Amino acid sequence: MNPRQTVISPAYSFFGGSSLVQSKMSEHRLSILAQILSQRQSKSRVVSEIDNRKLRVAGIKSLLLASVMLALQMIIFFISAGHIVGSRPWTFFGASFMHYALSTAVQYKLNPKLLVERLKRKREGSKLWDEILMRISNLTVLIAVPAMAGLDIGRFHWSGLDVQFAAWALHLSLFQRFLSTGLWQ
Repeated sequence: MNPRQTVISPAYSFFGGSSLVQSKMSEHRLSILAQILSQRQSKSRVVSEIDNRKLRVAGIKSLLLASVMLALQMIIFFISAGHIVGSRPWTFFGASFMHYALSTAVQYKLNPKLLVERLKRKREGSKLWDEILMRISNLTVLIAVPAMAGLDIGRFHWSGLDVQFAAWALHLSLFQRFLSTGLWQ
């Protein structure tokens, strides 16, 4: 006797059924269940392929957006500076590009859904004041900081910091970025 019959047939035979009919019904149910599972697996493969495409597109969009923002910051910096100055701005912008590329790659590898979520303009469940503060913060970082830095370095020389201070600032900035991405958890 088949193990499937021994599990189901006592109850079925109690109600007047035969074990042969029961085994045919259970085989039919199992074949239907197998068909349903194979359909779900094929659908999940199609869904995962679509999700993978969306995630790849999100990674490319994120890197492209970061590159455009960095180019805009460079333009604002050099216009406010009045001329192309030294190697320090180029070092900063090169390090920033490497940071954006590396953080996008790490985020794509570790949490690609977060990458997709961050590309959305309107986030679900966010409050109006939070959206306003986020826009102000983004515009400040995108426009005001490079403009002030350009005016300082190129035209007015308000600060006279050495390379040592720039190295410490770079280390602190990298540490802050490390903490803000949550990789330390």
